[in-house]
Amino acid sequence: MNSVETAPGGIESSIQRVDPNATGSDLPLTQRQVDQLRSIARELIAESESGTQGAQSDPRGAVALFVGPTNTGKTTAAKLLARELGTALVRVKLVEVFSEFLGGTEKNLEGVFHAATNAGAIILFDEADALFGKRTDVRDVNHRLAPIEADWLVRRIEAYPGFVILGCLTLPGHWENMNRVVHFGPVARG
Repeated sequence: MNSVETAPGGIESSIQRVDPNATGSDLPLTQRQVDQLRSIARELIAESESGTQGAQSDPRGAVALFVGPTNTGKTTAAKLLARELGTALVRVKLVEVFSEFLGGTEKNLEGVFHAATNAGAIILFDEADALFGKRTDVRDVNHRLAPIEADWLVRRIEAYPGFVILGCLTLPGHWENMNRVVHFGPVARG
């Protein structure tokens, strides 16, 4: 079985269903990262269990940030987290769902959330900086629409009944105080 299966056609072609048990190309994670991921899994399981027992806890909007350069283990970490939670993982490169048409990006993202909901999967949005990074140059239509799309995505994440991971090169300023942040690359090893 392949570790990554890409769905055919339309927005589905941008969605990769990643086998969380595949380990062939996994990058090694530090013990600290593994401990952080297991801690996040325990928190999510506890939140889910308390929600099923009638408590006010609602797991909707659960999100983590994986921060660091490309090829430093963010996808490997997402697979480990999916394994710990016993669920599927859907990986999407956020830049691949952008549309030049008004509302097109939101429509594409809704397709991602629909597919992930049907699969009961964790969503890993790779390259989330594309929407959440600072936008200083607004000449391009995609750059001008980015704040609208980012706001829509945040609202949709808050409504998603599963867990979302945002892979970023740098920590977005408005999420500096988030408690579920795992660092990768030189910063994580230092």
